[in-house]
Amino acid sequence: MACIIFKIIDGVVVYLHHLSQSSFSHFHHGVVFMLSLRTWSMLALFSFITLVAGCASDGRSGASGKVTFKGGPLKTGQISFIPEGAMSPAGGAPIVDGAYSILPTAGLMPGKYKVAISSPETKAGPKEEMPGMSGPPPKETIPEKYNGKTELTAEIKAGAKNVFDFDLK
Repeated sequence: MACIIFKIIDGVVVYLHHLSQSSFSHFHHGVVFMLSLRTWSMLALFSFITLVAGCASDGRSGASGKVTFKGGPLKTGQISFIPEGAMSPAGGAPIVDGAYSILPTAGLMPGKYKVAISSPETKAGPKEEMPGMSGPPPKETIPEKYNGKTELTAEIKAGAKNVFDFDLK
């Protein structure tokens, strides 16, 4: 709720600032739209406090780390964090050149998670399928013990850096 209030206030501040700089405000002699520096400062401070207090207080935490496969960084893939006892992921991120990062704004709630890592085989070259037809699903290059039947785990802690590196063999 506080995030919505912040966005509304931010929009009003930007709109009022735009009006105070436009020729429209000069047409009205600046009486209605000219705000003092103190007023702008107070609006900015209130917006910042609303952002910090409301948007960051839902308990989510970010996570990041590195993923290696067969001794080198995993070129591309996807990492998913699945809450213990659940069937679907709570969050995840792409893996690019062996690194992933989940921002706190789209982060994970504190708790224990299973971690699934996937990296489907990519085929280079022209497609052989007819238009509108799809071929078989791409082959998974990562062993099933790291994705479909994952053995990997992580515990997200509130206020912590939550750095998890995974060395897949």
